[in-house]
Amino acid sequence: MFTKSLIVCSAAIVLAVSAMSPASAMSAGSKAKKAFAQAPVTTSSNDVYLNGQYVGSDPDPRVRWTILREEKGRFGN
Repeated sequence: MFTKSLIVCSAAIVLAVSAMSPASAMSAGSKAKKAFAQAPVTTSSNDVYLNGQYVGSDPDPRVRWTILREEKGRFGN
Protein backbone atom coordinates (compact mmCIF):
# COMPACT_ATOMS: atom_id res chain seq x y z
CA MET A 1 0.00 0.00 0.00
CA PHE A 2 2.77 2.43 0.92
CA THR A 3 4.65 1.63 -2.28
CA LYS A 4 1.63 2.33 -4.50
CA SER A 5 0.97 5.68 -2.85
CA LEU A 6 4.67 6.59 -3.18
CA ILE A 7 4.60 5.75 -6.89
CA VAL A 8 1.42 7.76 -7.44
CA CYS A 9 2.82 10.73 -5.53
CA SER A 10 6.10 10.57 -7.48
CA ALA A 11 4.24 10.40 -10.77
CA ALA A 12 2.13 13.41 -9.81
CA ILE A 13 5.24 15.42 -8.96
CA VAL A 14 6.93 14.48 -12.24
CA LEU A 15 3.86 15.48 -14.23
CA ALA A 16 3.53 18.78 -12.38
CA VAL A 17 7.18 19.67 -12.93
CA SER A 18 7.09 18.71 -16.60
CA ALA A 19 3.95 20.79 -17.11
CA MET A 20 5.57 23.86 -15.54
CA SER A 21 8.84 23.71 -17.51
CA PRO A 22 7.47 24.61 -20.97
CA ALA A 23 5.44 27.48 -19.52
CA SER A 24 8.40 29.06 -17.78
CA ALA A 25 10.67 28.57 -20.78
CA MET A 26 8.08 30.10 -23.07
CA SER A 27 7.67 33.22 -20.95
CA ALA A 28 11.44 33.75 -20.79
CA GLY A 29 11.71 33.41 -24.56
CA SER A 30 8.92 35.88 -25.20
CA LYS A 31 10.60 38.39 -22.88
CA ALA A 32 13.81 38.06 -24.86
CA LYS A 33 11.93 38.57 -28.13
CA LYS A 34 10.26 41.70 -26.77
CA ALA A 35 13.58 43.13 -25.62
CA PHE A 36 15.14 42.41 -29.00
CA ALA A 37 12.20 43.90 -30.89
CA GLN A 38 12.43 47.14 -28.91
CA ALA A 39 16.14 47.68 -29.57
CA PRO A 40 16.76 51.11 -31.11
CA VAL A 41 17.84 51.31 -34.71
CA THR A 42 20.91 53.41 -35.30
CA THR A 43 21.47 55.51 -38.37
CA SER A 44 24.75 56.71 -39.80
CA SER A 45 23.93 60.31 -38.81
CA ASN A 46 24.08 59.23 -35.15
CA ASP A 47 27.45 57.47 -35.41
CA VAL A 48 30.62 58.89 -33.90
CA TYR A 49 34.00 58.30 -35.59
CA LEU A 50 37.48 59.21 -34.40
CA ASN A 51 40.33 58.95 -36.90
CA GLY A 52 38.10 56.86 -39.16
CA GLN A 53 37.24 54.36 -36.39
CA TYR A 54 33.70 53.88 -35.07
CA VAL A 55 33.57 54.75 -31.36
CA GLY A 56 29.84 54.92 -30.64
CA SER A 57 26.40 56.09 -31.59
CA ASP A 58 23.57 58.09 -30.02
CA PRO A 59 20.68 60.21 -31.34
CA ASP A 60 21.46 63.05 -28.89
CA PRO A 61 24.16 65.41 -30.23
CA ARG A 62 25.36 66.23 -26.68
CA VAL A 63 25.92 62.55 -25.97
CA ARG A 64 27.75 62.13 -29.30
CA TRP A 65 30.00 65.05 -28.35
CA THR A 66 30.67 63.44 -24.94
CA ILE A 67 31.55 60.12 -26.59
CA LEU A 68 34.00 61.89 -28.89
CA ARG A 69 35.51 63.92 -26.02
CA GLU A 70 35.99 60.82 -23.85
CA GLU A 71 37.57 58.85 -26.68
CA LYS A 72 39.93 61.71 -27.49
CA GLY A 73 40.99 61.76 -23.84
CA ARG A 74 41.57 58.01 -23.83
CA PHE A 75 43.86 58.14 -26.85
CA GLY A 76 45.44 61.53 -26.16
CA ASN A 77 44.31 63.05 -29.47
